Amino acid sequence: MLRAATLATALLAGVLSATAQVRAPAPVQDAPGDHIVAIVNQELVTAVEVQARIEALRQAAARAGQPPQPTSAWRRQALDQLIDERVVVTHAREVGGGVDDAELDRAVASVAAQNQLTPDQLRQALQAQGMDMRRFRASLRDQILVERTREREVVGRIVVGEDEIDRELAARAQAAGTAVEINLAQILVAVPEGADAAGVAER
Repeated sequence: MLRAATLATALLAGVLSATAQVRAPAPVQDAPGDHIVAIVNQELVTAVEVQARIEALRQAAARAGQPPQPTSAWRRQALDQLIDERVVVTHAREVGGGVDDAELDRAVASVAAQNQLTPDQLRQALQAQGMDMRRFRASLRDQILVERTREREVVGRIVVGEDEIDRELAARAQAAGTAVEINLAQILVAVPEGADAAGVAER
């Protein structure tokens, strides 16, 4: 399986879960053998995606030595993850700006390099997993937007008070003063009692 950055599944803000519109439509054919299982803010979640996520969850659990679960439990977990991801993606598209083709090309090249593949080999590997390059690039674009939005949300929540700044500056000043005293102590030289000026100079 190709290694790439994973979509963040945690909600970026408390309002996201409240504003997300999730509904389960009547089965609609999206591709041969596929159908839509949920719509999240006009983003589709298909049965093929759910099944692929189930397999990924099973493989991850097996590698971690976790006990198997009923298929229904895997299905619910997979669907919940995909819905959460769609919520985050739609929010990221609204506030995260755009991703130009040059940035997207670098992201694709990075994925190929991480997997030690040439561009053609990457394309073939994607096809073997049932994904074409267009869908892969769209997925990477969403991941970049999500990561960018997540970083913005985290930075926006970091607040450093003046008291914390004062304490940090005082601690650094104290540490610097201690270092100077140690350095001065290290240059003291023992001189024999009664030594003349020439003897001191030699020391």
